[in-house]
Amino acid sequence: MVLSEHWKVSEPWEQVLQLVFAILLSRLISDSIVFPATSLLVKWLVIGKYRHGQYPLWEQYYLRWWFVDQTIRTFGFGIFELDSTLYIIFLKLMGAKIGKNVTIDSDAKIKEFDLVTIKSNVEIKRCVVSPFTLSTGHMILAPIQIDNNCSIGLNARLSPGATIPDGTRIGPLSSSYKISTSSATEQEPLPSSPTIFNIVFQLLLGWPVVILVTMLSYIPWIALLPLLTDRSSHSMGLHSIMSIIYYFAHGKRVAFHLVALIARDTISPYIYIVCCILVKRLIIGKFREHEQEEQKSTYRSNIKRQIHLLRHWLMQKLLPGGDLNGFSRLVGTHYELISVVFRLLGARIGKRIYWPGSGLQFYEYDLLTVGDDVVFGSRCYLRCSNDEKTHSARITIKSGTMIADRCVLLPGVIVEENTIMGSGSLCKENSTYPAGSIWLGSRQGDAVLWHHGAGRKAALKTETITPFGRAFYEGEDTGYWVIPLGLHVIYNTCLNIFQSILWTTPIIASFQLIALVFRHESETSLKTTVQICAYTFFLFFVFLQFFYTAIVLLTMSIEILFKWLLFGRRQTGKYNWDKSSYCQRWQLFIEIQRLKRTVLQLFNGSFYLCVYYRCLGCRIGRNVCLYPSGADPMMSEPDLVTIGDDCCIDDASIICHLNTKGQFTLNSLVIGNRCVLRSQSRLMSGASMEDDSTLLEHTLVVSGERVDQGSVWQGCPATDVTRTFRE
Repeated sequence: MVLSEHWKVSEPWEQVLQLVFAILLSRLISDSIVFPATSLLVKWLVIGKYRHGQYPLWEQYYLRWWFVDQTIRTFGFGIFELDSTLYIIFLKLMGAKIGKNVTIDSDAKIKEFDLVTIKSNVEIKRCVVSPFTLSTGHMILAPIQIDNNCSIGLNARLSPGATIPDGTRIGPLSSSYKISTSSATEQEPLPSSPTIFNIVFQLLLGWPVVILVTMLSYIPWIALLPLLTDRSSHSMGLHSIMSIIYYFAHGKRVAFHLVALIARDTISPYIYIVCCILVKRLIIGKFREHEQEEQKSTYRSNIKRQIHLLRHWLMQKLLPGGDLNGFSRLVGTHYELISVVFRLLGARIGKRIYWPGSGLQFYEYDLLTVGDDVVFGSRCYLRCSNDEKTHSARITIKSGTMIADRCVLLPGVIVEENTIMGSGSLCKENSTYPAGSIWLGSRQGDAVLWHHGAGRKAALKTETITPFGRAFYEGEDTGYWVIPLGLHVIYNTCLNIFQSILWTTPIIASFQLIALVFRHESETSLKTTVQICAYTFFLFFVFLQFFYTAIVLLTMSIEILFKWLLFGRRQTGKYNWDKSSYCQRWQLFIEIQRLKRTVLQLFNGSFYLCVYYRCLGCRIGRNVCLYPSGADPMMSEPDLVTIGDDCCIDDASIICHLNTKGQFTLNSLVIGNRCVLRSQSRLMSGASMEDDSTLLEHTLVVSGERVDQGSVWQGCPATDVTRTFRE
């Protein structure tokens, strides 16, 4: 804004253009220089090279690791996360050793960079490669090496100390503990060379469409910018910094800023969805089932191939699923308006679907068929094409099916009526899962059959409608008032408006106080430009930190207050939508939780996170380390969780509810003293851990199971591997 002061303008459109240019320039500088440079400098200055070893929790090396991890989480990699090539460059700058002909998905989570070695001809999808883990009272850093010609699949987990031998393929939802078995290579063979989408097509055809759609969605915000650029009250004859402070502190301009902000956060998501639907129909077209045969490499075939890849790339960039660019947060994540959007995008969607709170991760909408009364769990991935986009097949989920949390469905999967795909299920490519059967986890590249069920005939006769469908869509008597869809939209929109105003308050208040300080300062006390700039930025930093801290404490207090008002202390039992108002109250509470945004990440692995969960009713012992690497999600029912002394819980799932085909139940979870839950482990509702037990990476303990004292478990579903692990 200071630089743009020298751009003399008079017309309103020129003033708007100036402001947009200033915002884009500042964003470009931040993303390309400031944010990645901060992550890079803090890493090398605070911790230098990560060193292999075991370090006590809470001592200086852990605190240095924690500070660097928080900095990288906050500032990120900037523009280096936009593309695989840029991402690899930045990983090398951070200390990772990476060979030739390597492709890494920019969503892959790679940490403790100096301890990661990736050799040549390696392909890494969205997965976790982290040399960090926990043991009782300690953090452990151990190197990870991926040898030549390897492939790491979607949502896989490489454990600290792992060495992946030449030519190994670790499939989706697997781990490095499984490389000694066939499970690592059950999916299609490793391609001889990764398919590359030409950068020229990205720059000339792909990115212009993405930028255009984004700019169109911001029209409501841009349309209100002339109100912000009105200079009728602009102070003349002042230093540019002081002039800008007075400019933005003006009461009328603050009101205009809030209106523009609300328009951006509540109207733009609708416009974005409409633009994506138009682009999908007019430019991208339908995704169809196909099997691409081997062809000779000619100019025409290469162009055709690049256009095919462009369609996939463009749809994935525009609308990769999830929260649909903020749309689902406005209309409700579970309800019919999500079905409407999917239908407009080409999917075949039935009635009374219970969509996941996190959204579905998929983009080939034409290749998805969902029947009536299907229940989805959170963080599910649907892949209708293979990695090279040479094979695409429809995924069919029939009526009455349950797709639980963290499932991955591969191309050609058919899930028949009233089938349950339990937590962490991996549905193998072109497989059919019989009606009424129950599956869980993954082993040897496929879900594990847990129960055959009563047979196909019985399953087809079973009613598919869920308690949610009866209460919310069919209007059956529930004994309480069910909030209609329209009021959910109004409630969510109002909370989003409140959130937008709340989190911009620190900046507005800081400008107001700085303007007040300047008005009371002697005109001769600050003479030089350097003095004025330094003083202004000092005041801005101090005030901003104060107000942001106040907002953090306020949002956490609001959540704690409403938790006790809405639920009191939770009790175990069954709480179906058609019998109890609990689920409805919980959905309202989830929206209130969004007010704090990502605040809890600031307290990962610290004493303060334990204090926060104690305020929510969790029984937590002494010296407990909670989520140092984060968690997605953190505890959702903390008052049903008991954690003993000296426990270490990393990115693990501690969830006390089950929503099996709409049958919502709450059960307690008990974790004994000195227990360890490592990354991507899960203790399902009703399970327990005895003292000194450990869940290794990528482990699922099913409901009702007990992990024995001193034992070590691994796998999905988990088995006792104590002897193997300690050999």
